[in-house]
Amino acid sequence: LIQNISNIFLCMTSGATISDVWRYILIYHYGGVYTDLDNAPGHKYNDGDIIAPDYDAFFTVEGVGIMTQFFFASSPRHPFF
Repeated sequence: LIQNISNIFLCMTSGATISDVWRYILIYHYGGVYTDLDNAPGHKYNDGDIIAPDYDAFFTVEGVGIMTQFFFASSPRHPFF
């Protein structure tokens, strides 16, 4: 998927960092939905107004203004990733 990816992973010392980067690479290349296993939809997602059918990508933002890592979705090769 990415040239010299093994060299990039050799620079990472944390298993969590490797997992984060790997999931971003896979979502960028293939598209799809990622969610942590312990994640469950809250009441505000049940009405269907949050994720519209024509969205190309979806993610929630933490209080500090960064994308959450526990849930996101994207079409393949979305420029955000």
